[in-house]
Amino acid sequence: MGVTYGVLLKKWRLLQPAVFVVDKNDRIVHAEYVTAQMTEPRYGTILEAACQPAQEEE
Repeated sequence: MGVTYGVLLKKWRLLQPAVFVVDKNDRIVHAEYVTAQMTEPRYGTILEAACQPAQEEE
């Protein structure tokens, strides 16, 4: 899973903290990769993305 989403840190064999917002059509509408292990993600931005209405599938 870490390789698929681009969060695997091979050198340390860890997963980089990240948050993904997925809409009802299973599309990633927001991705936030946290660069430092001890840093919190930007929760406000994540909530904004999660509250956006999903775009209709074409």
